[in-house]
Amino acid sequence: MQTSKVLQNIIIISLGILFTIILFYLTLELSNILHELLKAIFPGYPSFSAPISYLQVVGLICLCIILIVIILGFIIKKLAISSIGSFILFLPTFAHFFGGMFWVLGIQALQVIVLPLDACEYNILSWGSIIKLPYMIIDYLASFSLDAEAFITYSCYVIIFIGLMIFCFGVITWIQGFLKEKEIFDFSIYKCSRHPQYLGYLIWSYGIYLLTLIPLRATIHGAKIFEYTYIWFLSALIIIGVALYEETLMSKKFPEKYAEYQKKVSFLFPLPKTVKTVFTMPMRLVFKKDLPENRKEILFLLVFYGLLLIVISILLNPFLIININ
Repeated sequence: MQTSKVLQNIIIISLGILFTIILFYLTLELSNILHELLKAIFPGYPSFSAPISYLQVVGLICLCIILIVIILGFIIKKLAISSIGSFILFLPTFAHFFGGMFWVLGIQALQVIVLPLDACEYNILSWGSIIKLPYMIIDYLASFSLDAEAFITYSCYVIIFIGLMIFCFGVITWIQGFLKEKEIFDFSIYKCSRHPQYLGYLIWSYGIYLLTLIPLRATIHGAKIFEYTYIWFLSALIIIGVALYEETLMSKKFPEKYAEYQKKVSFLFPLPKTVKTVFTMPMRLVFKKDLPENRKEILFLLVFYGLLLIVISILLNPFLIININ
């Protein structure tokens, strides 16, 4: 019995590492593969540039559709739809590395979503710049290395890999729990985080966002340069909202069991009890409870912390400026 359990753990770890390596490879290479495939199918690619005003209208329509899809997912309680919408919203950041802005075909065309926000005089794309702080720390440490750009790049790759590893082990553990018909997954990586897949996605996408801040990478292929801070910031808030909504559904389905699980395990990151108390303070002050129990309370929490981080970012903006042009 013990030997069987050890073998099972070895298989799980091996699968987790294998899937992580595959996803890491796809993160770095899939867009290039798509790019080359489209060039082979369409020999004239890329040979056309649309007027900027036309692209802004197209981008605004696309952005509105994405946001409507995300909101619709919350309304009809199909959270997978909202998660997919959040991922699509993030894709322009992913497309950043693979060519110029005005190519009609290929993953670069996804950056049209960013154009309406870039055209706004309030510089919306830079909102929430406090999230640049880890990059500035990495950049400072890179000043002590022989090759600063390589140090920053590989540091971002490590963050991406860690995110994918957490995501993969979360998925494998979820499959285990599903096959065992467990009501609440409270074993393996779920002992550290109640939502390891979302945590892994957030870390993975944040590593990609950090790569966009590397000045040399920002100027390859003569691409039009965008700030992607608010794009990741908004995408992350949506994913956190999805996770919070899942919590409310689980609490209604298994009120006592899930409440006990929530007391033992952190929402996303393992945090000290004092830090958790600070984060839940707005909920206690307004709703007299630690965690949101419906969509209205989730919306309050997201808006409160979203605006708080934006205000903090504005106050600290002189210290958070990174030249990406």
